[in-house]
Amino acid sequence: MRDALARLRRTRPADVLDYYWQAEALLASFERITGKSFGRIPPYPYLFSDGRQIENIEKQYNTLLDTWAEWWAWEPKAGEK
Repeated sequence: MRDALARLRRTRPADVLDYYWQAEALLASFERITGKSFGRIPPYPYLFSDGRQIENIEKQYNTLLDTWAEWWAWEPKAGEK
């Protein structure tokens, strides 16, 4: 999962045909496994004809992926519970 997260964060959605499917599956897996959520997973962007909505959804995916990467990289200080 960590590798998939790193790969999706490096990838432009336009370069991978199933980018949004992969991102949605990964985000849903994080939520299911950890019991945490950092926001609603956006719908598949190409269901919309408005380019601004597509751009906004892409930003939402990027924000969620970045947030999960920060969560995963966070380590408590020694002695913290």
